[in-house]
Amino acid sequence: MVFSYYIDRGIGLSEDCQLVRIIMLDVFSLPIRLANMPNSIRLLEVWLKWRGQNLFPVSGDIKPEMLGPTMSSVGIMKFQDPNQLIVRMMSTDAVELFGRNLQGEDWYSTVPPEQRPRRVERFQNIRNTPCGIFNVVSRFRTKQGFTVEASSILLPAGDTISGQISKIYSTIDILSERQFDDNIALGIAPLAEEYEFIDIGAGVPG
Repeated sequence: MVFSYYIDRGIGLSEDCQLVRIIMLDVFSLPIRLANMPNSIRLLEVWLKWRGQNLFPVSGDIKPEMLGPTMSSVGIMKFQDPNQLIVRMMSTDAVELFGRNLQGEDWYSTVPPEQRPRRVERFQNIRNTPCGIFNVVSRFRTKQGFTVEASSILLPAGDTISGQISKIYSTIDILSERQFDDNIALGIAPLAEEYEFIDIGAGVPG
């Protein structure tokens, strides 16, 4: 099953104390939500093949060549410690959005400082539950003066030896572009305004 959370200011509380509405979806219905997001669909399909009958894939299961052309749209992040998530590989789409390659940098530092604790908590949920995240809408400012609206999914992978979640695989699909919005800074990735936790078989954060 897939349980999803998104901000609704009407029912319940999220992990960052915002009011949310909770939806439950069957995992096989998720591709319907990703109908206009070919990169996300491909990553999901391949990730499911990597993991087989397990809860999540580990390093020895992962065969990047299965992603085909989508590989250029996939990013990889590695948990360094509870407060660091290092970008190991940045997708071509993400490099274009940020105007530079963030490889080797801390992904947590790409949000405004006041949002960092919430981003850390969301990603620790991926590691500790474990689960995935579907960022339904994220917004970025480009160097060309546009605000890009994008969607992304993030799925966990483990270390072969420890069996613990060590990496996150992600991909981005561009939804639209519009004129620059002054409250979005260049090179910053604000928290997704609408996001969902994906239950991969271990439930969702309580």
